[in-house]
Amino acid sequence: MSTGTDAGGNGWAPVPAPPPRPRDPQPHFVVREARVSRLAAAPTLIFDLDVSDPSKREIFTIALAVQIAIEPARRAYDDETRERLTELLGEAGRIGAPTRTMPWARADVLVQPFRGSATVAVPVPCGYDLEIAATNYFRSVPDGEVPLVFHFNGSVYYTGDDGRLQIVQISWEESADFRMPIAAWQRMIDAYYPNRGWVPAGAETIERLRRFKLEHGLPSYEAALERLLDEGSAR
Repeated sequence: MSTGTDAGGNGWAPVPAPPPRPRDPQPHFVVREARVSRLAAAPTLIFDLDVSDPSKREIFTIALAVQIAIEPARRAYDDETRERLTELLGEAGRIGAPTRTMPWARADVLVQPFRGSATVAVPVPCGYDLEIAATNYFRSVPDGEVPLVFHFNGSVYYTGDDGRLQIVQISWEESADFRMPIAAWQRMIDAYYPNRGWVPAGAETIERLRRFKLEHGLPSYEAALERLLDEGSAR
């Protein structure tokens, strides 16, 4: 605080200090919901994020990077689900113990201009390759919710006090938890791959299966696999 002469000239009076400079933008994120994209060419889930910035700065855009992971230990499982998850999470009796985080997806989006708050849609393409750990996990969980954690990073472009464009970084410490209803993933997969699953195989294996199918006059690769499984079970 500085001092100066008062209006009556009677001495020194306090003069208010200039207001502090507004803080740099510090956006926070909340995952509001997960929904199925109806327009995507491939299976896609859309996560709606609520973005809030207490600085009330004029935000030009946020170049946002999002990493999503599954946290299997943050939900309970019945015995049948535990058995399905043994391949991913270890012995059934240990699934309830602390389990490593399972990376799932990464997405990059641009947030529209805003001041104070905004909502942004984050599209996440979803395959059905059963050799991908996250896909195998989703397929093994029959109901309830999937505990997810979202980690955010990126650059915030905003208007500074002088009217010029400024940039500040978002720390990877910025994160949000979300419990995704597994029904959302199931509806998405059923819309694109009804009653189907995908198991990758090498080119040589596929060629051998093709020859087996032709030699036995079978109508499809699925029929060839069923024949091989039946023969193996009969031994």
